[in-house]
Amino acid sequence: MNGSTSFFTSIILLIILFFISRLSLQRLFHLLHRYINNNMIYIGISILLFPGTIIHELSHAIMAMILQLKIHDIHIFPEWKNGQIKLGSVSYVKKDVFRSILVGVAPLFVGILALWWLYSLGLYNQASPLQFIFINYIVFVISTTMFSSKQDMVDIIYAIPVIILIGGIIFVFQIDSSQILSLIDVEPIMQFMYAIRAYLMIAIGIHTAIILFATTILALHKKP
Repeated sequence: MNGSTSFFTSIILLIILFFISRLSLQRLFHLLHRYINNNMIYIGISILLFPGTIIHELSHAIMAMILQLKIHDIHIFPEWKNGQIKLGSVSYVKKDVFRSILVGVAPLFVGILALWWLYSLGLYNQASPLQFIFINYIVFVISTTMFSSKQDMVDIIYAIPVIILIGGIIFVFQIDSSQILSLIDVEPIMQFMYAIRAYLMIAIGIHTAIILFATTILALHKKP
């Protein structure tokens, strides 16, 4: 698999994971709703995702500090607002669109690095049943909370014209990216992309299993 194919495959897997992780949480919520009231469900899910919430919000905060943006508040503990649980938030001074976008997408890049780190540890190789469950839980939490919320990504729309412009310049002037890539040692990059794809597929598998389990239980519950 060449570099461009590897990159676009990873992007496709990320997109699939984005939608399937939200669907798995939705199905999990519907399943729990059969047996538990809404307030307890929100609290339970917020506790379940708490480690990921810490990583998510600290990613925003650290990126804001790196970009020299003043932080007002950091909340990593769940809050009850407008009848629902808010997992966490970071309030900071926005100065320009570029830095706002970087702060907004920081949890995604940190999540990707976390998945790569898990791969490098080789935890699945000799894991006991209990360790296997714990590793899958960590992958589930990271993959669920690594994506930015709608509020985080409010400025991303301004980046779309820039991306289109860069793509247009490359196409019009027939810029050969292979000459640039020839100056870079691509082997470590390819190994990194392989690790990311492997754990993205594992995460997709975990969320798929949750969806199938919840859907099956809900279907059986409907039967007389």
